Amino acid sequence: SNYHQFTTPGSSPIQVDFESDPRLYVFLRQQWESAGANARLDDVLVDSLIFLALEGTDPDKGILMKREEVLLTIRTKIGFSSKLIDEKLDARLHHLSVKPRRIKRHKQDGYCLPYETRVELEGKNLHDAALDSAFRSGSSTRLKIALKAEDTQVHDAQALLFRVINELFKKQGLEFANFVMQSEGQAAVEKSLDEIISEVVDISVVVPKNRTAVKRALLATMRDLIYRGTDDEIGYLRRLASSYMMLFLLQIDPKIATYFSTLAGRLRVFVDNSIL
Repeated sequence: SNYHQFTTPGSSPIQVDFESDPRLYVFLRQQWESAGANARLDDVLVDSLIFLALEGTDPDKGILMKREEVLLTIRTKIGFSSKLIDEKLDARLHHLSVKPRRIKRHKQDGYCLPYETRVELEGKNLHDAALDSAFRSGSSTRLKIALKAEDTQVHDAQALLFRVINELFKKQGLEFANFVMQSEGQAAVEKSLDEIISEVVDISVVVPKNRTAVKRALLATMRDLIYRGTDDEIGYLRRLASSYMMLFLLQIDPKIATYFSTLAGRLRVFVDNSIL
């Protein structure tokens, strides 16, 4: 009965809680996962923006969008220079319109998302929703066990846990994302984890006498999730980390990421033959 909420691009429950609309970063992460490690970030970015711009189009209902309308819609969704979009839009529209076709082009009237693409995008959101449900269930069980061990209770404990996770991304974003995805930077994460949990609990409605016990329970739960999480729990955190990385790259400039990926692709290492 709630299937309709997953029909729009980027309508995934796996989101980092930032002030701006997170859908672009979530959807970009989904497209990046599908494209694979060898894909160019600038191509994936422009493709994602095209899909978002074509949200709501339907060839069966005659709802189409002209090239100029696509560009105008994209410009309203991004917070950086549109020069990259201007340079690549026509090429990516053409690429997506040919086999294997992901958007449909009507020569006279414009572009739209075909049924197959809409089903594909919905499937990504539904997969994220299943992962979100598994994470909430698993993390809630872990937190209840930790609170029971501390012989304390707290109203809406799960909300506190999610607030801790979001604060980790806000304050230790790159370090935490790198730790989740590469298992690197453990010292930085461990150092900040205790401080962030204390800040979250201290401004919460938890009664003062229970705060120390709740902090210990949250710390134990976070460590349990990070170091001994199930595949679904780690997968959830990795998707959050990937979304944050997309947010970070777009806030700087997508061209920086493109530059380094191009540089790495052309890297040649010369080793003296005596070492060999």
